[in-house]
Amino acid sequence: MNWKQNYWIVFILILSAASLAGELANNKFHTLDFEVYYKTATRMLHQAELYSIAEDGHYVYKYSPVAGLYFIPFALLNYPAAAALYWILLTVLLIAGVKVFYTLLDETDSQRKRNSISVVLILSLLTIGVHVHREWHLGQVNLLLLVTYIFMIRAYTKKQLLLFAALLSFSIFIKPFALIFLPYLVYKKQWLTIVYSLAFTLILAISPLILYPSLAQLSHLYQSWQNELVVELSAKQNLLADANHTIFSVVARYTPIKFMLTTSFSQKIYQLIVLALIGIGFLFFSLRQRKKEGTLNEFSFLIALIPLLAFTSENAFLFELPVIIILTYHFKLLSLIQKVLFITGCVLIGANIYDIVGSEISAYLISISVYTFGVALLLIILILKRPLFSR
Repeated sequence: MNWKQNYWIVFILILSAASLAGELANNKFHTLDFEVYYKTATRMLHQAELYSIAEDGHYVYKYSPVAGLYFIPFALLNYPAAAALYWILLTVLLIAGVKVFYTLLDETDSQRKRNSISVVLILSLLTIGVHVHREWHLGQVNLLLLVTYIFMIRAYTKKQLLLFAALLSFSIFIKPFALIFLPYLVYKKQWLTIVYSLAFTLILAISPLILYPSLAQLSHLYQSWQNELVVELSAKQNLLADANHTIFSVVARYTPIKFMLTTSFSQKIYQLIVLALIGIGFLFFSLRQRKKEGTLNEFSFLIALIPLLAFTSENAFLFELPVIIILTYHFKLLSLIQKVLFITGCVLIGANIYDIVGSEISAYLISISVYTFGVALLLIILILKRPLFSR
């Protein structure tokens, strides 16, 4: 490896090591979310109950039984070693993911602009750095999912459809965000890929039989998971609540539409209309893509939509990284206004750092959903400017 061209890797390693050292020095190395997965994997090894365990308090397990299986290798270690290993794994995956994505992007560049990979990636990573740090700090799975999606893009572009389907099925048992790709597969008439995905999903769905070797036990696991999901969904914020970063909430809260959403039925109709408009917008975007670069841009667009469609934490805005890398790579081709809007979008997504802006300002920025406005700016630029990038 030519380190002169890849000092971005050193940047990530230093950032990761410094963050871990800071966590240890300040006695904040808790990785509370990872501990949930770790406990669940440990319980699975003992064929124990996984859901609604009173002693877990707020940090109950609410993911699929299959996701618990993924963390069993960590359960073979003591918790501090497992948590440190997971931190290292996320760091390595981040390096691998951005390297793969940049390579795919560079392959679509007909003019071979020879951008500095380190400049592009460091600037892009700085934008979502606060969200990456939170992933490390909590031991979350959003970064794991993002890298999985990037490898899915690579598999799709290389026509490795079995691998694509396996990765898609793997990811939906952690969080079902990858379901956003199914309409795209239908649109692209990738029927065989859909069949492969369904087959892998079925195989993974029954995989807990390895440790819970009866259909009654398997049924109990899924029934308990369903009950946990009902509790989780009932506790979600309402559509018009502050800090609800979904596009449905933000559009309603900042327009007179909110006065029309007085019933559950009207809210559902409104959300369906917004989804339809997003679908039309994506179709418009897709039709304007050049064949060589279309797949990368379309998948990046869909990944960026995830935190706008699913009510989730601020950490999920690291899913904007692919779009940010694309726009940073082509920054010179943006008009002055687009450059200003792009920088503004990046600031809105990544500048709400608690230790810098303070608790009151940070809470206020979260309450008004600045992240959503940042994503909207990035996607608007991507939609309007993409056809000019290859000229």
